Amino acid sequence: MFAWAFYDDGTGWDFADWLINAKLKRLCAGGDLEIKIVVDGNVTKGMDYHDVLNYLEKYPGFTKSPIEIIRVNDKRDPDFGMHRKVMIVDREHAVIGGMNVGNKYSHLYPDSGGHWRDTDVYVRGPAVNQAQMTFVDEWNKQKGRQEMTYRPFTYRTLPGNSFSMIVDHQPLRDDNIHIATVKAFYGVTQTIDIESAYFIADTVIEKAIMDALKRGVRVRILSNSKESIDEPTITTPILKSLARVKSHGAEVYTKKVYGDSTTMHSKLLIVDGVFSWIGSHNFHPRSYRYEREVVLVSFDETLAGEFREIFEKDIASDKANQPTVDELNGFNSTQLSKFISTHFFDQL
Repeated sequence: MFAWAFYDDGTGWDFADWLINAKLKRLCAGGDLEIKIVVDGNVTKGMDYHDVLNYLEKYPGFTKSPIEIIRVNDKRDPDFGMHRKVMIVDREHAVIGGMNVGNKYSHLYPDSGGHWRDTDVYVRGPAVNQAQMTFVDEWNKQKGRQEMTYRPFTYRTLPGNSFSMIVDHQPLRDDNIHIATVKAFYGVTQTIDIESAYFIADTVIEKAIMDALKRGVRVRILSNSKESIDEPTITTPILKSLARVKSHGAEVYTKKVYGDSTTMHSKLLIVDGVFSWIGSHNFHPRSYRYEREVVLVSFDETLAGEFREIFEKDIASDKANQPTVDELNGFNSTQLSKFISTHFFDQL
């Protein structure tokens, strides 16, 4: 399992117990259950992100076959992170998307930050082998030795007919997700729908969107509002980026806060109702430059249609606003947000 974080909350403790109970069940039956987890090492240093992991790692009943956890720390740059969210089960099944293990995502318990809007996808088929390959590669690199072996699962019959693949990204190694996205934007003929928690387009993405608009492509973008964002310091870069693309003809939506629904955390892209990706990647400089990310890329009208339905519901008038360019530009920036925009996002 890849996860940015395991929260020390009700969901985190429940999830830990589910893993432990699954392993105990296998041990009682005379077998075993191998559980390996990779999380962001910087995040686990925080006060609310380490107790559950320590509990799993040191569970007294598993001394001979412990649950193994790697906290990723990149020697090339201490700020490089691990933002992937993938769970692979029995090498055959996978869940991929934006969710971490916590109340914000599960909605099983109240949370001070509210309940977040997120999307994951369940996957079977050869793409799961690609996800496993990504996990094995990261695990062995972190261990510094060939500890895990890639063992592809053989499907007797293919479970579906989607043309799908895992696209993985790691800082200083590649720009795979970025390149796939830009290529899609230059191949588009009709529509681009983007659902991104943190929409801060770099110059390449922004130009690709502008060029698509010039060709008559309908572009719709949903991101967070100043009310819904969980990180206030990046409000200015998000709203300014949205304002620029809206001024050139894009349709821009920002999430409303209603009930206990606060932040929009989903990461979806749909192009021409055929091409799509879903995963951990944000339209955000951190994803481009600092984070390990992964998405499931598909050419499948049925899947794209399902994502389109999700997008349409999320931009409905009861769930999203359509701010004007002046409203997007009119947000009063703090000195801190101005500094961050100039010396971090603008530089990237």
